[in-house]
Amino acid sequence: MLTRQIRSYFSVNAIQNFGRVLPQAILTPVLVGKGLDFSEIILVQIAFTIATLLFEFPFGILADRTSKTLVYILSIALTLSSYTVVFLGAGFWVMCIAWVIYGASAAAQSSTLDYYFAERLRSDERALKRFYSSDQNVMLATSIMAALCSTFLYGQFGEKIYLISAFFFVLSIVLGIAFLPRDTSPEKNDEISENNASNFRAELSDGLRFALKDSRILLAVLLLAITEFAVNPFFHLWQMILLDSRFNPSIFGLFFVAFQVVNVLANYIFSRFHRHQWHNYVALGLLLLIGIVSAIIEDAAVLAAALLILPLPLFIYLGSLHTTLQSAIPSRVMSTIGSLSGTVTAVAGLLSLGLASLLMSFVSAQVTMGASLVLFSVVSAALMRKFAPKPVEVAV
Repeated sequence: MLTRQIRSYFSVNAIQNFGRVLPQAILTPVLVGKGLDFSEIILVQIAFTIATLLFEFPFGILADRTSKTLVYILSIALTLSSYTVVFLGAGFWVMCIAWVIYGASAAAQSSTLDYYFAERLRSDERALKRFYSSDQNVMLATSIMAALCSTFLYGQFGEKIYLISAFFFVLSIVLGIAFLPRDTSPEKNDEISENNASNFRAELSDGLRFALKDSRILLAVLLLAITEFAVNPFFHLWQMILLDSRFNPSIFGLFFVAFQVVNVLANYIFSRFHRHQWHNYVALGLLLLIGIVSAIIEDAAVLAAALLILPLPLFIYLGSLHTTLQSAIPSRVMSTIGSLSGTVTAVAGLLSLGLASLLMSFVSAQVTMGASLVLFSVVSAALMRKFAPKPVEVAV
């Protein structure tokens, strides 16, 4: 039963992710065609981040109290609504509305069925790692296919590519209603009783209490948030860095696909090794080295190679943190603490975007990304060394 549910989840997730990624490779020209300049596109992204921050907790608590499947399907419906607004609308404020809806969708999806399956698999770390890696590989494989298809489809259909995405969203909603698990309540033998939280305030209190009293959870939440100082500069600045290095924009799609292939490799490597703390230090050391090289190197080929290698240690490190967090959270408050992590991460994301914007007032995008990677690596390693995770027993 569980294996069939996981396969159904992977299938629905693949379909909705294909629709979601399809327009992203050509997102900048689409927004420019809607009347936005580059600075307004950054502001639209900030609107997305703020929306994610505001909706993360409410959707996490809703998923814990009702149905993770319901909230997951709702997230796809919100993405469909966002893409519809993009297709039909134009102008800065309309695009802000679209990205606020998109941010709500991301918040709704962040702590739903992945946490439900993690709770079922938590007793077997190898099975949990296989699930996490398989989930990531499904997303990455469909992202690659969508990016390749968008190159052809955008030339043929232009902005109507959003209608193609809408078809995949509707299909995933129908299949989700038909095949995804209806009962996503915690297992009966869980350490948290069903009557422990009778309202939203009690649910939030439980999640915060466990997060604050268990050092594994607290440290994983903080470390995941700090990764925004590596993830955001990379994903928002790599195109600018390549442009400054005189790369032809026509090959940017190939870089996007290459990033996804490296991510698949990272997930494969992560799934093959037993998780140890020193693996995290090795990943952080590689990211520190890439940050230094990125900040000082002038050779375009070496810089491109550094960009292509960067996702490998970054996503191995992220996989380790996610596994640590999911294996430590009591299942009754799993989505709530997942949303706490998402909220803290969203705040860190805003800070990282602000820092990047400030740095770019004085230095190039290349130096900005390198400096952010160095800061992220040093702070993360210092936190892991000072606050080594020590499980504690929490009274219920």
